[in-house]
Amino acid sequence: SRDDWRHWVDSDGDCQDTRAELLITYSRVDVEFRAIDNCVVESGEWLGPYSAETFQIASDIDIDHVIPLRYASQNGGFSWSIQKKESFANDSLNLLAVSSRENRKKGAKGPAQYLPNKTYECSYVKRWIAIAAKYELVLAFEDTEKIAKVQKGCE
Repeated sequence: SRDDWRHWVDSDGDCQDTRAELLITYSRVDVEFRAIDNCVVESGEWLGPYSAETFQIASDIDIDHVIPLRYASQNGGFSWSIQKKESFANDSLNLLAVSSRENRKKGAKGPAQYLPNKTYECSYVKRWIAIAAKYELVLAFEDTEKIAKVQKGCE
């Protein structure tokens, strides 16, 4: 259940959840907030690494789990504690600000079925490897093969 993977938490109690914190971190300019309390990001400037497009409106951006929650669950994460699932779901290593369109295109797919634009492929598979190692996930065979193939073309 996706509910077991609690995400977009406000771990530091400043009213900015994980999504807002990442939008602030990844924006190339100072962000503007929707309300006076500085909780919800309205605008900024983000480069979507999957599509290499630039965005100014926060609602055009999704925060993507590089290794999707469903994928993690199917590859060992189902047995994790609620705390470990929450940690994974909010881990900045596993989160990227991407276009909503690309996030939906990717869905819960692994690298064998989805890769971002060529300029980001090497960084993407490197990140997959780091996340999988950190959380001791066993990647699907076809994804391991695809990652190895992409890595051969990386410097």
